[in-house]
Formats: sequence, C-alpha cells, structure tokens
Amino acid sequence: TNINSGERIRDEGDNTFRLTNDEGQWLLLSYSGTPVFGILVDLPIESPAAGGRTADEIRQPGLTIHRNQTLERYTAGDGFSFVQGKIVKDTGIGFEGTSVISYDGPNIKSLGFMRLEDVHNAPISGYDNAVPAEVGHSYVAICENGNYAKFRIIDVTFERIIFDWAYQPDGSRDLR
Repeated sequence: TNINSGERIRDEGDNTFRLTNDEGQWLLLSYSGTPVFGILVDLPIESPAAGGRTADEIRQPGLTIHRNQTLERYTAGDGFSFVQGKIVKDTGIGFEGTSVISYDGPNIKSLGFMRLEDVHNAPISGYDNAVPAEVGHSYVAICENGNYAKFRIIDVTFERIIFDWAYQPDGSRDLR
C-alpha cells in the first residue's frame, strides 16, 4: 500500500490515522478510534521524499544514518570500522562483556540517553577506552583515521549488539 502525505488511513477496525512526510520521516498528524499503544508495520514504509529508500538508510543533511548494524559479541578481535563501514579485526569499536571498547585507544565518549539525530558535534575531550553499552544511549567515537562517528545502541543481548551509526568523512567535529 502506498501512503500519500496527508491521506487518511483506516485500519480493519474503527481507527483512522493521518500521516505527513517531513524530510523522509513519517509523522502522525491525527488519530481517532480505540487507544493505540504502538503501530506495527510488517513492510518497510517507503517515502517518496527519501528517494524510495527504507528506514534502514536515511539521509539527513550532511551525514547518512545507517540503521540496524549488527556486531556479534565475544568474537575475539572483531570490531566495527566506521571508516570502512564493516566488521574488521583489531580496530574500530568492539563489545566486551557489557562495555563498548575502542581498539584504537581512548576514543569513545558516552553522551547518555538521546536520539542519534540530536548528536550535532563531537566533544573535544572526555573520551575513554571503554564505556557501558546501554540501550538508547548515543556515543561519539574517534575513528582509526582521526575522523569522528556517532552511534546509538538499539539492542544488546548476550549474542550481539545492534546499533545505528553515521560517519563524518571530512574530519570535522560536525555530526549533523
């Protein structure tokens, strides 16, 4: 089903939704019917404004946010390189126990609970070798080439960590 911005959508019951598209993100304008505690969509919602891309990769001004990156835990030396955009050995970030670790020195800064889109600048100082891996928290990393990246932990299990991330290739501290 294609959804047009501003169109009213009726579900199988008496519920009616009206959505709008704001720069590739769908926003709920109005709702009437039985109280709803969540909306489950089993197919990706594509936005014409997002050029047909789904929520797995959303471009915001300046940086591309990559969604649902998975890194398996407890594989010795496995790290994620934001520079290369893939899992690598002994560089980037990794996960050990309940911590996010840096293979490249004190290069991780926890910013606490916040949306990834709200991380606008890389801090100048305060980076650590390891920080607690907490769902919903955003972090900044200094990459192996000295550039910056930001990431937000989506899910943590004993087997894996899932996170969203964006890399700043120009070397600036601007992470918008």
